[in-house]
Amino acid sequence: MNKKGISPVLAWVLLLGFSITLAAITTVYVKNTAETQIEQTTVFVEAGMECDEVFWNVKYDSELFTLANTGGKTIKAYNYKVYLIDDTIETNEITWDIVPGTSENLTIDNIANANRVDFTPIIFIGTKRIGCNTKRLQLTKGAWAE
Repeated sequence: MNKKGISPVLAWVLLLGFSITLAAITTVYVKNTAETQIEQTTVFVEAGMECDEVFWNVKYDSELFTLANTGGKTIKAYNYKVYLIDDTIETNEITWDIVPGTSENLTIDNIANANRVDFTPIIFIGTKRIGCNTKRLQLTKGAWAE
């Protein structure tokens, strides 16, 4: 018997099978990527709209920072970064509901060695944690230096 390879019909069936499989894999990948992108964009837009309702201020007096929620959205947490004189940064996060119309006091231990402090409010949209970077407040050393 003289065999020289696979028959042309079998070759076409294999080629067609590979093509359909590749098309299916590509379709699933593109669909998942598009859905993820749409979800991320939706969360980004919702976060912007929700963060627009966040208004707060930070004051320093007698070794205490007072964070007051003056907006219409509950601040579920906040983080603060202390920029020290030696160019190191200390980051802390406090989980504490600051409902509209209320405030919270905070003591920062090494404030005498700091150049500035940044405060960023954190809210939740459903179960998604959103840092409202557009509402970040910054105090420089002149705000607390005697």
